Amino acid sequence: MAGSETSVTATTVGPGKQGKPTGAPDEPSVVAARRTQAERQSQLALRDTVITILLSALIFVGLHTSFLVLPLDGPSMQPGLHTNERVLVNSLIYDFNAPQRGDVVVFHPPAQPSLIYIKRVIGLPGDTITLTLDNIYVDNTLLDEPYVPAAPPGVSENPEVVTVHLGPGQYFLLGDNRTDSRDSRYFGPVPRANIIGQAQYVIWPSASFAAIPTYRSVYANVH
Repeated sequence: MAGSETSVTATTVGPGKQGKPTGAPDEPSVVAARRTQAERQSQLALRDTVITILLSALIFVGLHTSFLVLPLDGPSMQPGLHTNERVLVNSLIYDFNAPQRGDVVVFHPPAQPSLIYIKRVIGLPGDTITLTLDNIYVDNTLLDEPYVPAAPPGVSENPEVVTVHLGPGQYFLLGDNRTDSRDSRYFGPVPRANIIGQAQYVIWPSASFAAIPTYRSVYANVH
């Protein structure tokens, strides 16, 4: 191989003449080998730079298409979430898993698809939701919801007594602040196609940074 270390032996050619060492490369070959090596290293460096740029671009695009940051406006999810807070929404999660009871989701309400609401998943496809004036049952199981604030004296939590059977791909979504929320009690079940993603974290203001709880234990006895 050009430029590599070899055994060198001196050879005498004729009286008093030193011959060329066996195996010693010509000077032009050494220069050419070094030039080739430098070019190869330059190509490898360029390839690594291109790969790094492409990976960075893919990560950037992936993050911006998988997560949304949305500002909150309105009292419907109090006391857990408040106006002017910003939540991080995972818009990719439901491509792999269906929404679960307790998830806080953002969605387009059926009657006003240009708007975006945030509510909690109470009922799943196939569930039967029964509303009394002050309680909610899912498949005949009474929900004890610690995230729902008490209604003011003389005010009912729900506007009417009603039973709703959810069909395929339908979800029953309610605000935590039941006396000040427009949700599935008013516009009915929400189709899966209207759900944008799960709100997973409060990220602003920084002092409020926290995961948004799902309260899975509330629904543990629902079958």
